[in-house]
This record gives sequence, structure tokens and C-alpha cells, in this order.
Amino acid sequence: MISWRKEITIPTNIETVWKLFDIDQIQRIMPNVVEHKPIDIKEGVVGSTYLQTYQEGKRKESYIVTDIEHENTDERKHHKIEFTLAKVHIH
Repeated sequence: MISWRKEITIPTNIETVWKLFDIDQIQRIMPNVVEHKPIDIKEGVVGSTYLQTYQEGKRKESYIVTDIEHENTDERKHHKIEFTLAKVHIH
């Protein structure tokens, strides 16, 4: 299993940055994701699944992304996903 975590401070309003993680904006922050389709959207986000396709060069790989944690309050913005790519489980 691989866990990836990176924290940075962005000098702007959190709502501006948070909107970049909307489904229709995903390619702005992850340009190699060429497709991101909802499969099953759950109320409250957690448990929602998406078919995501990643392309690097001519190679494309599709996998299921699951929202496993989500918090969108005035005090905290947090979103955690998990998926398996090339037999490696990532969250």
C-alpha cells in the first residue's frame, strides 16, 4: 500500500481552492486524468465511486476511485480518496 500526503499553504481564500476539487474541475489539478465519470454518488459524499482514466503517453489505465473521507465545513475542508492502480492500493 502507498500513502501520499503533501501539505502546502496557498495564499488565497479556501473556498477558491476547494472548488478546484469539484468533479468538473479535476483535470485542472490532475491533467493526466482524461476521464472522471461518477458511478454511484452517495448523499454526504463518503462511499461515492467514480471511474477514472489516467493517461501517460500512449498508455491509459482505468480504475475505480472511492471517496472514503469528506468534510466541508467553515472550520475544515478535507477529502480523502482511495483507488488501486497497477495492483497498488493508494489512499
